[in-house]
Amino acid sequence: MSLSFYFYNSAKIVYLRTMKKCFFTFIFISYALIGYSQFTDDFSDGNFTSNPVWIGDVGNFEVDSLEKLHLNDTISNTSYLATESKAIINGIWEFEVKMSFAPSSSNYSKVYLISDEQDLTSSLNGYYVRIGGQSGTIDDVSLYIQNGSSTTKIIDGADGIAATNPDLKIKVSRDSIGNWELFADTSNQYLLQGAVFNNTITSSNYFGVYCKYTVSRSDKFWFDNFDVSGTYDTTTPPQINTNDIIINEIFADPTPPIGLPEYEYIELYNTTASVIDLTDWTLTIGTTDKVFPASTIEVDSFVILVKDADIDSFPNNISKIGFSSFLITNNGTSITLKNTSDNIINTVNFTDNWYNDTYKDDGGWSLELINPNSLCLGKENWSASNSVLGGTPGRKNSIFSNQNNLDSLYITNVFASGVFNVIAELSRGLDSLQLANTSNYFISNLGTPNSVALSNNNETITLTFSDSLISGITYVFQLQNTLSDCLGNSIDTTIQHTFYLPFTASANEVVINEVFCDETPSIGLPESEYIELYNNTNKLFSLSGWKLVIGGSEKDFPDAVIEPDSFVILIKEDALDSFPNNISRIGFSSISLTNGGADIVLKDNNGKIINAISYTDKWYNDDNKSEGGWSIERVNPNLYCEGKNNWRASIANIGGTPGKQNSVFGESIYIDNFRITKAFIIDSNKVKVHFNKKLDSLLVVDSSFFEINGNIPIKSSAVAPFFNAVNLTFNFSFLTQTTYTISANNLMDCSGNLLSNSMIFGVPDSVLENNIIINEVLFNPKDNGVDYVEIYNKTNSYFDLSKLRIANFFVLGNQINPVEQEVITEEPHLFTPKSYLVLTTDSAKVKMQYQAENPYAFVELASMPTLSNAEGTICLAHQSLNQIIDAFAYHEDMHFPLLETEDGVSLERLDKDAETKNTNNWHSAASTVGFGTPTYKNSQQYISQSIGEINIEPKVFSPNNDGYHDVVAINWNFNKTNLMATIRIFDSNGRAVKTLVNNEMIGNSGSKNWDGTSEEGLQLATGIYIVWMEVFSQNAVVERYKKVAVLNR
Repeated sequence: MSLSFYFYNSAKIVYLRTMKKCFFTFIFISYALIGYSQFTDDFSDGNFTSNPVWIGDVGNFEVDSLEKLHLNDTISNTSYLATESKAIINGIWEFEVKMSFAPSSSNYSKVYLISDEQDLTSSLNGYYVRIGGQSGTIDDVSLYIQNGSSTTKIIDGADGIAATNPDLKIKVSRDSIGNWELFADTSNQYLLQGAVFNNTITSSNYFGVYCKYTVSRSDKFWFDNFDVSGTYDTTTPPQINTNDIIINEIFADPTPPIGLPEYEYIELYNTTASVIDLTDWTLTIGTTDKVFPASTIEVDSFVILVKDADIDSFPNNISKIGFSSFLITNNGTSITLKNTSDNIINTVNFTDNWYNDTYKDDGGWSLELINPNSLCLGKENWSASNSVLGGTPGRKNSIFSNQNNLDSLYITNVFASGVFNVIAELSRGLDSLQLANTSNYFISNLGTPNSVALSNNNETITLTFSDSLISGITYVFQLQNTLSDCLGNSIDTTIQHTFYLPFTASANEVVINEVFCDETPSIGLPESEYIELYNNTNKLFSLSGWKLVIGGSEKDFPDAVIEPDSFVILIKEDALDSFPNNISRIGFSSISLTNGGADIVLKDNNGKIINAISYTDKWYNDDNKSEGGWSIERVNPNLYCEGKNNWRASIANIGGTPGKQNSVFGESIYIDNFRITKAFIIDSNKVKVHFNKKLDSLLVVDSSFFEINGNIPIKSSAVAPFFNAVNLTFNFSFLTQTTYTISANNLMDCSGNLLSNSMIFGVPDSVLENNIIINEVLFNPKDNGVDYVEIYNKTNSYFDLSKLRIANFFVLGNQINPVEQEVITEEPHLFTPKSYLVLTTDSAKVKMQYQAENPYAFVELASMPTLSNAEGTICLAHQSLNQIIDAFAYHEDMHFPLLETEDGVSLERLDKDAETKNTNNWHSAASTVGFGTPTYKNSQQYISQSIGEINIEPKVFSPNNDGYHDVVAINWNFNKTNLMATIRIFDSNGRAVKTLVNNEMIGNSGSKNWDGTSEEGLQLATGIYIVWMEVFSQNAVVERYKKVAVLNR
């Protein structure tokens, strides 16, 4: 096939281009003003989408293995294809038609020789040949004229020629004044079917085929060997139809430049076979109108629209039209092209989502149209340029394709969003006129809806009924009429959708299952924050009217449902298209999640709390992943009572699992005992009790569960939204200088675990200087470790840590001045008498590297004051900073000088009553305790005694693993510090059998166990053994001790 254009002007001929297969020729003679048009198509290239381009119901046709145009539908329907053709004067139309059935009024074909409209099913003006369409022996081949929707037969062909399985060659001719002849060939010879004069219609835009059929004939039409030629009158300007000139490329954000001039432009493309005069046309960008100067756009050509001042920045071989000003909004706007009659020729309403590339939408790349023949598709037909320059001004787009890579058209979901509303969701949006027709829809037990409302993208249809839906009834949704897209793809009307009135959700039946709060740097996920919900039941829930609370911001859910055992992600509306279509998504105007942590609460339409979490960046359980790009995932959605232990960073290779089962699902979880974590007085007769897990909010209204010093509260209420605390009211007032014990009998968390502890509390007192002391400081932690400060309450009083601050300080004169203060706790936290607490940013890391006798005696701070490795200061102060409670200036030289390394070694206070500032009152923690004693008595303490001693308990031990006297403990107490020691075991013959401590630093008090095994780990025989201990201090004083132990197996 070939395509040629010739222009005749005073005998001068200019040849423009040739293409294989299709031959188009246009001749313009300056005297006669006649154009010549011709095309042929034998489908030998295997397609009908190029050379020439056929448009219409392209999804219902194919080119079969015999290289024929074949109707290939599966339902009763009407389908058409059309291509451009202006031939009419001295026109000749030849083609072949085959139908493998006996035609009838329900099954026939038409071939349009002339049409002013591309849509052959619409009201149009033209001529067509009808093959069949009557019945039996009178089926013929006839010529008709169509004016609007009215048709008249003007040549009545011979009866019966198309009666049974017609396989025909047909030829039609028209002379220059309107004389028509119709021929049909059934046996290699054309036979005249009739002649007529008719010149009612004198111009043409399209040629095409039309098929009407029932389901049994939906694949039994063939067409082939089209050959059309003729001329047309070009005296009158060509008629301009919608989309004859299209917006083909948009360069809205020119910085940073990739290779194009740094100036915005819009590119137009002329899809017609005529030169189009653009003079006085209107370009509207947003709300700003711009009038075209005197200009034209050539046949099958491009022109770019730019600012006058920027024209010379683009090459001279590009057709350009300049405007005095030109401004396109980077993130999107509407662009409309109108002719001089104010008719809209083309319009685009783009956003920065159309780039489909989060890198290219930052600037320097143009937006390009993919398929000029699929303009109705909108966003699906645009994408960022693939050109190395960033765009293709004045030439074919880099992403051009004449194929339509569309998702199938179908109804994805039908559900009730309320007692009067039903929602149907489409895989793609359709035009609003057909969707708004209430007669298209029918639901069993409800009928046809009263009204239809559409979403902004026309992908969601809300149907409203006068009768209410009833629980327990099965409803069936079905389309009554065909809904089609602009390319002729339609929704199967035979498919039914069953649905029910949704259930009402109970607490934790829908859970917050994944949080993506820090999207950069991207590992593989779209750079958009999201929250994932999971329905862990077999029930359907409507989310209409639900609320999402993030921190202090409340957001209303649109009409939506969450299917049984399914996921839905909550994201910003403008990020919806960043996630795959197979993920259920709900868009909000904004979603903003704090990287370091926030409260997230899910409420139903009655305000009932369904689920709530209070995440922090500790929930990643991975320092690297907490830096961004990874989501945090719930491990087990059924363990909704568990907090941090049930969450961790995703292990998916893209950083998260939106819309599907979490990557960490099924991993092992540490289940902590259900316990009270703190209790404090909030009023004269009220106390607030905190737990480490959520409670059953309905259960704890029973105040008989709780008891304080034998008294049962008169009222109990759970604290929303997390239900991990209760407020208890008593009929007495709490007294100062009194210790109270809160306990609970048979109280369970929301998973049914019984409470495992009680808690003491009291009325908090005012903190005075040295009531609380700094007892231990780790300022040079191990690798991957953190600093900590241990404090000790020396008194019999209770103190509220929310009234205190921890800070660095400097000394001016005799005055200690706090700086870099940090809040210890926002909420009241009682410091009980004679107890230790450790302040740190990560208690898990401390507990991983050191033994913590009380794993719950930690307070985690958002950040600590600076504790440098060489020297520094730390102090406790009243929140007003006017009163210093205790202050300590440390230096690395305070460590024991014989240490191999000071990394990970804490400084311990020796005497709680000696001054903090006395450097001799501090010593390195002993190696025998792992160089730190967070939450318990220091390994180095001042002991007032005259001599050192050791003792062993028991004297006789039996290491038989029966739990009784299985080891012997070697205990020591000395009145000196800076001690090094060796402990060995000898048998009765004086042979060394075990070394327990070998020249290691020890505290001045401590112990070591022996289990009756040798150096090689072998069990030793029954007998008498000598425990020998050698101790030497920094001044080379050596002391040795011996004790006897009896091993009895």
